[in-house]
Amino acid sequence: MFFYCPGCNQTHQVRIGQGDGPRWGYNGNRDKPTFTPSLLIRSGHYVGGGQPGNCWCDY
Repeated sequence: MFFYCPGCNQTHQVRIGQGDGPRWGYNGNRDKPTFTPSLLIRSGHYVGGGQPGNCWCDY
């Protein structure tokens, strides 16, 4: 599932349901989604502390 994050103005992917790798629970509500456990995104243009030119979009 992808969702738009108004905090960083970007889209993020969250793996839900059964499968390999980390997975999250999802309440099924597209208007007010809730993921369990909660999400903490630490990447993107608006995260402080990064080096100039060291962004995922530079690759």
